[in-house]
Amino acid sequence: LGAVLTAIVTAASMVINDYHDFARGVDTAENKPHKALVSGEVRPESVKFALKWGYALHLTLLCLVETRAMRLWVLANTLLTYSYSVHLKPVTGVKNAVCAVIVASAVGLGAVATGS
Repeated sequence: LGAVLTAIVTAASMVINDYHDFARGVDTAENKPHKALVSGEVRPESVKFALKWGYALHLTLLCLVETRAMRLWVLANTLLTYSYSVHLKPVTGVKNAVCAVIVASAVGLGAVATGS
């Protein structure tokens, strides 16, 4: 279950990051012509549809996580990765701190999982 949740949130984080880079005009035909959204290979509506269902599946599976502490830890990490791409990525300094927290949270999750 942990591996599935990790795979979903990791994939969703990459997709939502690409979507918002495209929507903000960071990824363009001049600098990222190979990107699926930029080239028109994938429509933005399709990305949003896949993200909605991916996050819905993630939240549903999150309910199956054994302890409340682990559920909250994983949920917090998921919200941070989402917030990073949607709101915080353009804010220099804050984005770096959020990335550091996301990476470091893996250690914290291990501690929560073992009861340490």
